[in-house]
Amino acid sequence: MREYTNLFAIICIVCLPIAMLLINLEVAAFDISFFKSKYEEYNIEDVTGISEENLMLITEKLLDYLKGKRENIIIFTEVGDKIEQVFEERELLHLKDVRELFRKGYIIKDLTLLLSIVSLIYIFYKDRIKLKKILIVTSLIQLVLMGLLYILIYSDFYKYFTYFHKILFSNDLWLLNPKTDILIQMYPLEFFSSITYRIFVLFLSETLALLSIALLLPCRKHSSI
Repeated sequence: MREYTNLFAIICIVCLPIAMLLINLEVAAFDISFFKSKYEEYNIEDVTGISEENLMLITEKLLDYLKGKRENIIIFTEVGDKIEQVFEERELLHLKDVRELFRKGYIIKDLTLLLSIVSLIYIFYKDRIKLKKILIVTSLIQLVLMGLLYILIYSDFYKYFTYFHKILFSNDLWLLNPKTDILIQMYPLEFFSSITYRIFVLFLSETLALLSIALLLPCRKHSSI
């Protein structure tokens, strides 16, 4: 049984951080109030020529598209004093790639979350001392990795944001023109920097909470046959 416990321990250490990260990404990415606040902060209404009301309608449809609730993201709205299609072909193709990333992300999130829960339950009933150690180790690993990522990302966000796109996308459709493409006008680099920081704060808070729970767990050994 010790072999199984060790196996589940490894699964938990690997899967739990991934599940937590993807859950936080989902929370941040689909918080409509966050988008509204950033549109106001970055004066997106003036930049795009689209009213705040229409920006929010576009956002709702965009988020539904990324969730797989819409077949396409072809939207017409009032831009300035005329009705125009919001996203052109290059933007539509890029959004299709983004939606595919989200689809894969959902699968990975569900799988890692399930494996984490099963592992934690198994270890909880077999060896609570090991459970305490696993949660502490997982929390400390996450804190170290977050510290390194924070230094890298915020030393030059644009540089690592570019690396991120080159790794995840097999094309250059993400390279848009801020003078003509509404997608990048709605979501400038500052928007992604802000949402990255939000994910970081959520992840850090949860990691510290996880570490606190681990430290409070009793050290008395509990083992089942």
